[in-house]
Amino acid sequence: MKFFDRIVQSHKRKIEERNANCQALLEKTVFTIDEMDSFLMSSEDFLDLRQSNFILENQAKLRNILVKPLDKKLKRAVAYRKLLAAQSNYNQKSTSFQRYVSEHNELVAQKKLTDAYNVVGNVEGRKLDSQQMMCILKEAHSHLVIAGAGTGKTTTIIGKIKFLLKKKLCEPNDILVLSFTNASATEMRERIQKEVEHFIEASTFHKLGLNIIKSCEGVVVRVLSRGFVQFPKKYFFEIVFNT
Repeated sequence: MKFFDRIVQSHKRKIEERNANCQALLEKTVFTIDEMDSFLMSSEDFLDLRQSNFILENQAKLRNILVKPLDKKLKRAVAYRKLLAAQSNYNQKSTSFQRYVSEHNELVAQKKLTDAYNVVGNVEGRKLDSQQMMCILKEAHSHLVIAGAGTGKTTTIIGKIKFLLKKKLCEPNDILVLSFTNASATEMRERIQKEVEHFIEASTFHKLGLNIIKSCEGVVVRVLSRGFVQFPKKYFFEIVFNT
């Protein structure tokens, strides 16, 4: 009799464990779906792309489970059918999540386009095209613009600075423009000051690095080109091989 009771109790524990695992996965899936929906409906303004990436990154472990067929052991669980529906819903939404964010931001930018033209006006004597204005309008932590020579990249940068200042989104000393050569940095500084009538710091990446070292360490370092190839080789061998 005790043997039979043990079998029954073991069977009940398995059922309870199966139902609990299924319910836990269901609740987590529903929570992540709600998280994505809430984010998409959180604002009528631009949605933060960093936050959308963060949401998907946090769901990576769950997504690895849900993109595959569910564990066969869960098929007899009470909430299995609900879990299947949630799985399908999640996979559809997670796949399209970034596209929804981009489409939302595109619609917001379109609505703000007319106002932006009124704020910026002409830049360096000409009206910017819609693609340039979209670059200026869209709010993002980082924004990659790919364009060929002579297409108006510098003019767009100047337009962005003009937009930020006129909308009072920042002060002139909050803006730093970086370039690769002294000549281009000087040209940008002069063109920006002529357009916005404020001094905006334009520097090379090297000068910025040197200024940071000077500010933090209190020393002025010299950048030498002579013996540059030998220098990393020498210290690489000293650090790695302790020679």
